[in-house]
Amino acid sequence: MITKLEDAASADAAKQAFCDKELTQTKEEKEDKADDVKELHTKNEQASSKAAKLKEEVARLQSELSKITKSQAVLDRLRAKEKDIFEANKAKAEKGLAGTQMAIKVLKDYYAKDDSASAASGIIGILEDIESKMTAYLADLTSDEEAAIAEYNAMSQENGVDMAAKEKEVDYDTRESKELGKSMAELSNDEDTTQDQLDAVSKYRAKIEQECIAKPETFKERKKRREAELAGLKE
Repeated sequence: MITKLEDAASADAAKQAFCDKELTQTKEEKEDKADDVKELHTKNEQASSKAAKLKEEVARLQSELSKITKSQAVLDRLRAKEKDIFEANKAKAEKGLAGTQMAIKVLKDYYAKDDSASAASGIIGILEDIESKMTAYLADLTSDEEAAIAEYNAMSQENGVDMAAKEKEVDYDTRESKELGKSMAELSNDEDTTQDQLDAVSKYRAKIEQECIAKPETFKERKKRREAELAGLKE
């Protein structure tokens, strides 16, 4: 009988050591895995939020690029129209100026041979005044065109610089978005794997708890155990 009790005590001690070890290890492992799942989930959510913001930023930049492109197209059309008007007006002005200068020359040559040149001086004076005004008009026309060209070039350059900067941002954000997508896929995979590990540890711990953590005995169980102990002592 004593031998049986000793064997039972030894078995109980071994079982208790096993239970203590497994309960401690599974508790720590379960907590660690739960923390890992939480951390991975948080990182994935942060990456997802950043990816959404990048998507919005790229959409905004592309919208602005479209506006700049349309604005430049309007600018190009206006410049082309202004150039056509300038060239037409310049041609007319040059033609009128050349005609006036020719008239002055003809009159001067003609009256130079005549003693009545003084009689034509009034007409020549009027033509010379017209020549002066047409020359000034042509100069103003050319000056306005040069100013328009300078303004067009400045605005086009500004648009070009703005577009280049925004295109660079789009390229950078697009590449970063792709990297985030790859990172999110890896994080999701790691989270799923870690969650599976946590589920396995939880399941095993539940089994160990069922085996190792004593439950209150019922009256019938206590009575049956005492009867067995008494029977063993009688032997």
